Amino acid sequence: MVWIPVLASVPYILILSWILYRLLKTEAYKPEPPGNTFVTIITACKNEEKNLPLFLEAISRQDYPASAFEIIIADDNSTDKTAAIAADFRSGIRISVVSNKGRGKKSAIRSAAEKASGELIVTADADTVPGKSWLSSIESFYHSSKPSLIIGPVYIKAASGFWQRFQAVEFLALQGVTAGAAAAGSAVMCNGANLAFTRKAYIENAAGIRPEVAGGDDVFLLHSMKKSGNTAIRWLESPDAAVPTLPVEGARSMLDQRSRWIGKSIYYNDAFTIVLGLTTFAAILSQATLTLSLAAGSRFILPLAVLIVLKSLPEFLLIRNRAKFYRQPAFPLLFIPFLILYPFYVLAVIMITLFRALKEV
Repeated sequence: MVWIPVLASVPYILILSWILYRLLKTEAYKPEPPGNTFVTIITACKNEEKNLPLFLEAISRQDYPASAFEIIIADDNSTDKTAAIAADFRSGIRISVVSNKGRGKKSAIRSAAEKASGELIVTADADTVPGKSWLSSIESFYHSSKPSLIIGPVYIKAASGFWQRFQAVEFLALQGVTAGAAAAGSAVMCNGANLAFTRKAYIENAAGIRPEVAGGDDVFLLHSMKKSGNTAIRWLESPDAAVPTLPVEGARSMLDQRSRWIGKSIYYNDAFTIVLGLTTFAAILSQATLTLSLAAGSRFILPLAVLIVLKSLPEFLLIRNRAKFYRQPAFPLLFIPFLILYPFYVLAVIMITLFRALKEV
């Protein structure tokens, strides 16, 4: 009986090892000369007056020809100076502001997409600061392979607090799964802070983004395109295309954010995503159960040790791989506290999510 949690974790270990294998086989993309595809950058903004100037400055410094792209700021009912800052920005780039026809990020992006002139649409968040070769790397990748959707790399910037660093390690793990699964042809996640897709594919799959569900503008689009079966989805393995994002402040904010992420998962209908989620939960619950069972006797020590070794090896290699890719070599040193805390952290997030769902009933 004491070995049941170990057996329950085997599917997760096997799937994660397969994802790791495909990630390790992924070669870095070597940019080719740009094809000058006209690109529309869409940034959905709600009260981003503090972040928007830095973001727009970064866009104005792109090494992609200014004549070959436009940026549309989709103002999501802001109550600050977001729209005015965007409208008044002057730096030689083509910029316009559209008002959200509804409410929420999904509606804002769709309002902008309807006005987009680009064959390729790239979404980005206002609190990111892309490097100068960000757009040219994405366009080069698109021009060379013509995928319908490109999943771009995102990482959390280094911060000093424990919970901020904890988030960064977790994000490295999520990015590893994102990259490895996409490389294996079974994409499960993406991030709207760095996502590119053809305008044609977006229009064809607009109904699949579940407008009635708050959030998930990125993953629901991915799953809809994946389900259609006639679109190519690719991961872009290029540090030049990576964008940094900021961690949320404090443990409570982090739990709230992750609760919102998990809350959307009940609407997922992609088979591999569901399997991965269930097997991950089984492994997390198994580790937490065996850890707590140590209070009942020493017979649980060996099963727990075996589980931790088998489970943590692919996890650590995944995190180390992404830490190297994002040039964050210090983060794997946090793996031990991450390994111990993570199962209980996830269970806490699930409990918060369930509590919120019950309150809404």
